[in-house]
Amino acid sequence: MYDPRRKHSPLALRRRLEYHGFELDREYESLDEFPPELEPRIHAILSDSLARGEARHGALKRHRVAIEEIREAHRRSGGATPRLGVAELTPLYERALADVHSLEDFRASPLEIDFDAILNPAERAKWMALPHTVAVRGREVPIDYDVEDANGRSQGVARLRLPEKLARTLTDEELPPLDRPIRFTVLRGPRGAVRATTLEELQEILDRPWSPNEMVEDERPPELLPQDERRVRELAGEFRQNTRGQRDHRKRRGQQAGGRGGRGEGGDSSRRGGSGRRGGGPGGGRGGRRRRGR
Repeated sequence: MYDPRRKHSPLALRRRLEYHGFELDREYESLDEFPPELEPRIHAILSDSLARGEARHGALKRHRVAIEEIREAHRRSGGATPRLGVAELTPLYERALADVHSLEDFRASPLEIDFDAILNPAERAKWMALPHTVAVRGREVPIDYDVEDANGRSQGVARLRLPEKLARTLTDEELPPLDRPIRFTVLRGPRGAVRATTLEELQEILDRPWSPNEMVEDERPPELLPQDERRVRELAGEFRQNTRGQRDHRKRRGQQAGGRGGRGEGGDSSRRGGSGRRGGGPGGGRGGRRRRGR
């Protein structure tokens, strides 16, 4: 296993002792040198972590700009250029790890990948030159380029990232002409992103009552989404997690309060009965004794 959060010993061999489906014991052994029989497995784990951008390695900062540009060019080209998702990056990193036989080798490796061979800078620049915004009702609206599957073929679309207030009142006649079909996105912070093919569909979705359980996740890998949508997706996930945590906490408190209430009601009842006897009718409790004394 590889856990980049463990700074000094991120790579470890984990052993578990199980009996009839029950885990009886677990132990971890830090690995600095790669055992030959485990090296292919270790390379696979490290390359996957690198491709996801999760590994602790200095090369990832150098690679990030090229990777993001190639992914953006893929969206802008309508799928005509390489997409370079995790599935495509993993074998590239695995080849770069061929001469890595220890954790020290891994940290020192330059992890050389020729990104220009995947998509040359001139081709990237051509697609990056497409407009980033378009004017709608006198204000600049960001364009998120995207790829859709249309009858088994990739098709480029332009998603207008509209503010919710504008999206609710916009009409088809106010849409600008573009070189590809227009789609719509409204980012709602912790509530996630609303996506629609037409303005009518978008406005119908925005008018619906909302609850955290109604959020629909985009099925694509997060690395293929535009950067702002990725951040909103993360916020939405955190929001749902916090909402579930608060709901579970309230439920536990309600159960505890119910248990205390049940016990308390019996106690209150007995105390009320005792109180009635002490201060009740003639001859009851201390009041009766005082009257007799007078």
